[in-house]
Amino acid sequence: MNLQTIFKTVALSLFLAGCGSSCNPGTEASDTNNKEPSLVTWDECGYFQEDHMCNIKLTNHDGEEFELYDHIGSPIVIDFSTMWCGYCQVTAGTIPDISSQYEDEGLEFVTILIDDASGLPVDLEDLQIWADVFELQDHYVLGGSREMIDPEGITGPPISSWPSFLFIDRNMVIKSTLRGYSEYYIHDMIQNTILE
Repeated sequence: MNLQTIFKTVALSLFLAGCGSSCNPGTEASDTNNKEPSLVTWDECGYFQEDHMCNIKLTNHDGEEFELYDHIGSPIVIDFSTMWCGYCQVTAGTIPDISSQYEDEGLEFVTILIDDASGLPVDLEDLQIWADVFELQDHYVLGGSREMIDPEGITGPPISSWPSFLFIDRNMVIKSTLRGYSEYYIHDMIQNTILE
């Protein structure tokens, strides 16, 4: 090999190494500049008032993954319920009416079911039944578990009664909480905390 051939080979190798998959038609470029910027601008999250809520990834009643951080920009009410809880059933029956009153504000209502009617972990069929019975097909009914709850609030929400609610503003900040059911207080929390 002469010096000119070696030089051309090295130059071509350097060119191809630097251009990545964008040089090959039909393959996607791995250029990170084309990614959408993250809306998450905080380094820490938590489960108490004024904390940025930690992300939640759970399966919804359609069998699809729900990720809380995909909903940054929307005010959110998270309802932690169980299928055996009478007031949880009352809550579920009022969700369509309550959320329709705040439709123009983009309010999203998310129900996280923790137990089935027997106190066992929920499955997809339980989520579908809950969504169908209470006409929540246009809302998010997610399958949670007791493992996601932490009474100390360190590794999960400090849920201690059913239903329990977190009211989260458009910036994913927990603005208020509510233990137990009160339609009056649900409206009050929505209007005076997350829609401000």
